[in-house]
Amino acid sequence: MKIDEAFEVVWDCLVKNLASDSFVINNIEKDSRIINVSFSSSKPTEFVDCGNTTRTFSNARGKKTYSYKTEGSARYTYSNDQSEAFNVVRSAKLNGRKNIYLAPLSDGTLLNINTKYVVDVKVKYFSFAGNQAAGEDEFTFDFSTKKIYK
Repeated sequence: MKIDEAFEVVWDCLVKNLASDSFVINNIEKDSRIINVSFSSSKPTEFVDCGNTTRTFSNARGKKTYSYKTEGSARYTYSNDQSEAFNVVRSAKLNGRKNIYLAPLSDGTLLNINTKYVVDVKVKYFSFAGNQAAGEDEFTFDFSTKKIYK
């Protein structure tokens, strides 16, 4: 992307904004024109969209449908292949890194940003009495702005 401002102006503005935001500056090299920052959030749904998940639980008391964002945290009831039922607590966290490249152009500044996102999901299974029953699972989804996650 081309910005119609001088390199020095863009660099100073970008560094100022990154330093005052929720980013952690890992590496900054003005001579190489690269800034590497990292970030994290316990609310991935504010930053990424991985679609929706729908689950249905049925027992003698009836049927309940749960819908939630795939990248988000959720609570639902689950039944495994042995017809055992569990309450499930699903916690999601987002971590990411951005590589920012700035270079002077004769009539402005070149800006290129690549971002890698990692969504970590922990799932804990509890008996209806509240005891942690069947353990836990962990899943990781990672993708970047260079390609679509499949």
